[in-house]
Amino acid sequence: MPASAAVLLTLVLMQSAPPATPASVDTVRTHYVSAAFETALTYLSSLDPASITAAHEQYRALCLFALGRTDEGLQAFERLIRLAPLYTIPESELSPRMFTQFRDVRRRVLPVVVRELYDGAKQHYDQKQLDLAVTELQHVMRILTDPDAAADPTTFADLRQLTDGFLRLAIAEQALATRETAIAAAAAASVA
Repeated sequence: MPASAAVLLTLVLMQSAPPATPASVDTVRTHYVSAAFETALTYLSSLDPASITAAHEQYRALCLFALGRTDEGLQAFERLIRLAPLYTIPESELSPRMFTQFRDVRRRVLPVVVRELYDGAKQHYDQKQLDLAVTELQHVMRILTDPDAAADPTTFADLRQLTDGFLRLAIAEQALATRETAIAAAAAASVA
């Protein structure tokens, strides 16, 4: 098959994949609860990858663990944390061993994710995309206060200070821009 035909076929198949929805999480949960783990995994793989949520990845991991595919389950936990760093699974929903694995993956991945998010927020700040930077910096601060991220306070002490500083600067610059806009609007109105 020529490369262009393969690309076209891939695009057609991707466009026909249904988006992941809250109903799709219910479907996966139903398959998981009924011990139809392979069916749940097949269903998950049929969904549009761009719409997969942390809840989808949670059930993917649980199914993989149930099938004895531990390494793949750990990878699903990692994808879950990358998708939603603040997402947690209540300890009561997992076996003690699986909860420990989730917490260990989360503690390993959160430092990487929070640094990536900080870098993105800082880039938006540097580009004067202040609304976006404020939102992202606030998200980074919420992650930095998460118990798994705060387990070792020295790990994030500098990042917490930098994030707080740039957040304060971004908010101040937003207020200044709003004030300048209001002054310019008032001046334009008085001329008219």
